[in-house]
Amino acid sequence: MLRWQIAGMVFCAVVLLYTCLFQASGQALNALMMSLSRQGLLFVLVFLVATAAAGYEGFLASQLIADFLSAALAIVLFKRAFSQ
Repeated sequence: MLRWQIAGMVFCAVVLLYTCLFQASGQALNALMMSLSRQGLLFVLVFLVATAAAGYEGFLASQLIADFLSAALAIVLFKRAFSQ
């Protein structure tokens, strides 16, 4: 179980970094989307699907998967918001 959590720390750091970046640059909607995706909507969806698909292993991996998807969303939002 701890291995899943440690593997997700990199993605968690990316999500928190981009959330703070969006807040500091005045992009409240992007910051809200980041906050809701990691522990809210995206996590619940991933948790339900992963648990149904893989049982206990899906339960353990759901936070890692949600953090990975949230990090991918952060990169997409960043490129969209700051590209010239």
